[in-house]
Amino acid sequence: MNIKIKEAGDLIDFQCTKCKILTIHTIVAMVAGRVARVKCNTCSGEHNYRTPKAEKALITRRCTIAKAGKSSAPCYQDQWNTALARLKGKTAMAYNMEGRYTKDMIITHPNFGLGVVTSLSYGKMEVFFNLGPKWLGCG
Repeated sequence: MNIKIKEAGDLIDFQCTKCKILTIHTIVAMVAGRVARVKCNTCSGEHNYRTPKAEKALITRRCTIAKAGKSSAPCYQDQWNTALARLKGKTAMAYNMEGRYTKDMIITHPNFGLGVVTSLSYGKMEVFFNLGPKWLGCG
């Protein structure tokens, strides 16, 4: 499965600093693989992108697994355990490309296993699995 990485020109939901509401923005600039600057599609205001707190909690903390004589690889186990503990008691829904999903919904994917929906955008969603975040298509 191909995973779409965010790049300049893509759309993203973000709290506009001018409109003061959640609106669709176009990514204007990327720095080191992260969104740096966005432009509001409603008011045409351009401003810096700040990662939402919920997303930071899942993505920013990374641990590494040391490999003998090789470079280390990212480990998402701590974030995964935190996400599951926060959503304890919710039932998992089977993933379907035509399905409707909401943020913090737990899904089961045939290849990646159990995952938590972290963000939604038009026709796609970011799901956090124990191996890391993945972008999946949705209805």
